[in-house]
Amino acid sequence: MKALVTGFDAFAGLPFNPSEEILKSLRRHPPNDLFDLIEFSVLPTSYAGVDNWLERSLDLTLDADLILMLGLSVSTDRLKLERFAINVADCGVADNRGEVRSGVAIVDGGPRAYGTSVNLERVGAQLAVAGIPYCVSNNAGDYVCNYIYYRVLRRLDEVASTAKALFVHIPWAYPVTIQEHFDLPQRDRHLAAIGKLLLACRMYLDEC
Repeated sequence: MKALVTGFDAFAGLPFNPSEEILKSLRRHPPNDLFDLIEFSVLPTSYAGVDNWLERSLDLTLDADLILMLGLSVSTDRLKLERFAINVADCGVADNRGEVRSGVAIVDGGPRAYGTSVNLERVGAQLAVAGIPYCVSNNAGDYVCNYIYYRVLRRLDEVASTAKALFVHIPWAYPVTIQEHFDLPQRDRHLAAIGKLLLACRMYLDEC
């Protein structure tokens, strides 16, 4: 069974992005006991960067059993399992290439929204058993996180893929202000949470 896990670099003036740090750590110590193959990709926080990654990773995204996308939310204290991606980019914050998209469709003529085919309640139940705080969210935002989610779900829909895709926002680790303050205990807590999330997803896939 194969998994593809993505995260983003720092954006909007933030000193770093915990999702990037988590992926760096997972690359060094991959959870090989969960998947036969797992690929980790840190993406630039930009619309064009997502497009370029999707073009380069066509085979990977179509061959994976699980595509888990991670992003940062500065307004949550727990994992946010995102149920929907909506067909609009509408954020006043420039991406890392300086591009601002306001009120424009991600895909002209595309569905208003795509929903994950992952059963969030079943995955969430496993997180609860593991003691990982989480919530289910119906809004992945209007920035690059929602953009990649919509683009990936559309690609899977276009080819009738059975792969499961899920976007999860991870919390900012207050009172972190610089990367060096993302200390080992905080990093370990984040890694433990993502490890349990990957395990919950694998258990769900085994049941499908």
